[in-house]
Amino acid sequence: MTVIGVIVLVLAVISALKALLVLVLLIPAYREMNTQPGTATAFLLYVGARVSLAAFFAYAAYALLNRRNWARIAFIVFFWLCVGANVTFLAWFVLARKDLFGPYGLGFGQLFAIVAVFAVGFIVLFAWFIKRLRRPAVQAEFGVVVPPKAPDPEWWERKDQSRP
Repeated sequence: MTVIGVIVLVLAVISALKALLVLVLLIPAYREMNTQPGTATAFLLYVGARVSLAAFFAYAAYALLNRRNWARIAFIVFFWLCVGANVTFLAWFVLARKDLFGPYGLGFGQLFAIVAVFAVGFIVLFAWFIKRLRRPAVQAEFGVVVPPKAPDPEWWERKDQSRP
């Protein structure tokens, strides 16, 4: 869990810095956007949402490193959303392929193959993260009491039948 926490913490900090850099670099453009109603507000809301989301993920990654159960659950939900987003994107890409590439194709078949491989790769990666975060040993590490598996009542009967 330390590796997942460190990776997400670094990516969240980079994302926050990138959003703040966009805000700082686009201040002159921001002044021009004030002439069009609503554009500046939408831009500020977008940058604010990115910074807030990055701050939340940085804090959640820090909490994951400190073995807080709410952070483990938050990342399980987040990774499920990522799996759903990748599956949805892959399905949309397959269904809209003719509309996207037109009658000529323009070599987009190779692009589709690369995008599909990356989408499937991320689906597998996120599913592996979910599997790791839901393991009983990891749950115990986060302070979750994992009930033992109930014994199989038919086990004794099968054991007795296997003896000569």
